[in-house]
Amino acid sequence: MTSQVTADFNSYISSLTSTFSAPVECKYYSEQEFNARFQDRCNNLYNLSLFHVNIRSLNANHLKLQQLFLTLKCNFDIIVLSEIWSFNVTMYYNLFPEYNFYYVLPNNSCIGGIGAYIHSSFTVTESNDLISNLSNTNSVHEYLLLELNRGDYRCILSNFYRHPNQPIESFTNFLESIFQTSLFLGNQVDYLVVGDLNIDLLKYDKNSDICNFLDI
Repeated sequence: MTSQVTADFNSYISSLTSTFSAPVECKYYSEQEFNARFQDRCNNLYNLSLFHVNIRSLNANHLKLQQLFLTLKCNFDIIVLSEIWSFNVTMYYNLFPEYNFYYVLPNNSCIGGIGAYIHSSFTVTESNDLISNLSNTNSVHEYLLLELNRGDYRCILSNFYRHPNQPIESFTNFLESIFQTSLFLGNQVDYLVVGDLNIDLLKYDKNSDICNFLDI
C-alpha cells in the first residue's frame, strides 16, 4: 500500500467520526521486527492485546500457529481465528494452555467458521443468542459475540467471518442491526470488531456498498 493510498484512506476514515485520531498503519513485520516494536506494548501497556489470522483450517495448520507464537514474544490475551473449518475442531480445545476456546462452525459448508482463544484470566459470557434472530439468510457469515471481564476492565468482542461473493449490503444491514441491540447501546465499554470480512476497503471511493459498510 503506497503512502498516498494510506493517507487518502486515513483522511476518509477521519471524515466519518470526530473521535478517530490514530492513523491506520498497514505494514509487514518479520517476527524479529514485531518483537522489537511491540513486545513491551502488548505485555505491559494495554488493558487487552489481540491477535487475528485467517488460518484456513485449524486442523491442518494448528502446528504452524503454535510455532508462530513460540517466535512472538507477546502474550496475547485473545487469539481470534477465521476460517477454522469444521474438521476435528473439538480436538483443539486445549491447543494453548491457560486459554478457553469458543467457536462457531458454518451451517452449510465445511469451509468458514470462527473461533477465539480467550485467556482464562477473563470471565466470558457468550451473547450469540441475543442476536440469533437477526441473521439474514441471504448473506452467509458466522459470528461470535463475547462479553469479557477482567478486574475493572470490560469489553465486547465481536468476531465475524463473511464468506466471499456474498452481498455486502446484506452483511452491512446485519451489522447495523447488531449495533442497535441492547448489547451495544448504552454501555460505556470497549467494542472490538474483528474478523475476515472479505471486503476490499480500498475500494471505498468506487463501490457504494463498501462505502456504506465503512459508514456504520
